[in-house]
Amino acid sequence: MLLDGRRFNRILSSMDSATLGQYSGYIALLISMGAMIIGVVNHRRIRSNCCGRQGSLSLDIEATTPETKPIIRVDAESLGATPPSERPAVQN
Repeated sequence: MLLDGRRFNRILSSMDSATLGQYSGYIALLISMGAMIIGVVNHRRIRSNCCGRQGSLSLDIEATTPETKPIIRVDAESLGATPPSERPAVQN
C-alpha cells in the first residue's frame, strides 16, 4: 500500500523527534547489517548435501565502476572561445 502525500504528512506530524530518530536508527542498523552480510558472503559458493540431494548457491557482486578513465570533451564555443573557423590564420 502506497502512502499519498496527505497521509504521509499526517504520520510524520504525529511523530516526535525521538520516535523519528529511533526509526532512522533502525533503518541505519538494517542497512549496515545488510552490508556486513554481503561483505561476508560476497564471492563465495555454498554447497549443501542433505538427504541425498545436492545444492549449490553462489553470490558474486561485482563493482560497477569502469576501469578506464572517462574521456571528457568540452565544446569551446560553450565556454566563450572563438570557433576555429573564425580564428585568424597563423603566419610563421
